[in-house]
Amino acid sequence: MVRLLRSPCFSSASGFIRLWRRLRERRLDARHLQHFNDLAQAALRNAEVDRLKSGTTWAGKRKFRIVEKRVENKCGDICSFYLQPHDGGELPPFLPGQFLTFELPISDQPAPVIRCYSLSDSPSRLDRYRVTIKRLSPPPDAGETVPGGLSSTYFHANLKEGDVVDVQAPKGGFVLDLQSERPVVLIGGGVGLTPVLSMLKALDDAGSHREVHFFHAARSGDDIVLCDEFGRLPSGGTTSITACSTAHRLMLALRDGITIARAS
Repeated sequence: MVRLLRSPCFSSASGFIRLWRRLRERRLDARHLQHFNDLAQAALRNAEVDRLKSGTTWAGKRKFRIVEKRVENKCGDICSFYLQPHDGGELPPFLPGQFLTFELPISDQPAPVIRCYSLSDSPSRLDRYRVTIKRLSPPPDAGETVPGGLSSTYFHANLKEGDVVDVQAPKGGFVLDLQSERPVVLIGGGVGLTPVLSMLKALDDAGSHREVHFFHAARSGDDIVLCDEFGRLPSGGTTSITACSTAHRLMLALRDGITIARAS
């Protein structure tokens, strides 16, 4: 500062104004550079998303074999279906939060029934896909003629290991930006936590150190699935997870590395 005050630039008012403008231009240049860097990072993230979406994807339908069907809760109304390509080809990567679209040939229906189910496993598992589906019962006050969920009943009652289903490629814009370092807030209810689990596992597999807040609500412990997988998080990657759930069984499964918040 002393050198600046002794500078010839301060010998007159015009010199001071020139110096002030020069400093202001430098600050503006720094802001412009930061803005350019932000735009460049955003462009790289978008390019990565596009690459993942179009890497080895397919158009239209593709046949998948159910290689495993696993009951996930005590009531038996939530099952996971593990899928592998019937043609033995590669699986394209997906983004945490995306879903699969199924075309189901349900009898007594005039056309294939189209349903979407979230991918519930880590995107790093490229040997198979997994969807976790709850069988929807009729409303409690409904009559005997009211059926349960059309597609979920078909999955549970009709499909078994070895069966083949028609599946469209992973899609959906409700995805987690894995390139960002911002804190993450994840909210799920009942079996609707499946895309949340995919996001948590993606963060853990990536060795992320982002701050994560996970909120969950369930009507009862029967609506809780995949507790063992939540119990293995974090495995050494994500270092700061705060969890809050109305489901006691899920909270008991969470490991010591997770901060527990009380649900009121």
